[in-house]
Amino acid sequence: PKDTRGAGAVYYYTPSSDGSGYELSQKITAFNEMPLPALGGKIVVDKDRLLVATDAKSVFVFELDVLGEWIEAASIAAPAGANNFGADAALFGEHIFLSYDGNTHSYILDC
Repeated sequence: PKDTRGAGAVYYYTPSSDGSGYELSQKITAFNEMPLPALGGKIVVDKDRLLVATDAKSVFVFELDVLGEWIEAASIAAPAGANNFGADAALFGEHIFLSYDGNTHSYILDC
């Protein structure tokens, strides 16, 4: 669904309790819900960690809490002059791999 406030969002669906399909469980947004065009342009999930890229030169990291809610854990700003930051992304344990301008860089989170 399109967010009419200009703030992008990722919509998280889980199986319905009756098993007939899926139901919306959470609308995931940046902590301050600032306008982020294309939030969710790139999404990567690995177990309880979620990366969400924007076209606003940042990548947001969310973690699944004990209640099953995605909580923003960090944001990573693009280096100066980087274009298409987070256009390609991967998670490996505590490591986050992000590409931009044809380069790949590894970020390590201490979570």
